[in-house]
Amino acid sequence: MTDTRTAWGEVGDNLSALLLKLKLHAEEELSDDDVREKCGLDRVTAVLEETAEAMSDAYEDEAVRADAREVARSFVAAVDTTFREAQTRMRPGG
Repeated sequence: MTDTRTAWGEVGDNLSALLLKLKLHAEEELSDDDVREKCGLDRVTAVLEETAEAMSDAYEDEAVRADAREVARSFVAAVDTTFREAQTRMRPGG
């Protein structure tokens, strides 16, 4: 049985891997020049729309979807481990 610290560490590791892939996709979609050009307040909406589109495009990547599934799986496992550990501690003599 996995302990709580290990279970939540796995959630963090999986989430970090997913966020890195999403960051790389966003960087591919938006060059530094694009970001600088669109930094004005009148362009914030355009940047946000392009970022959302880049995120959507990233989700089409099977590796990103696999990481998202792994984040969900590890999160559920960590919650399950946390509750099992709490139940054990709450039992008489636990």
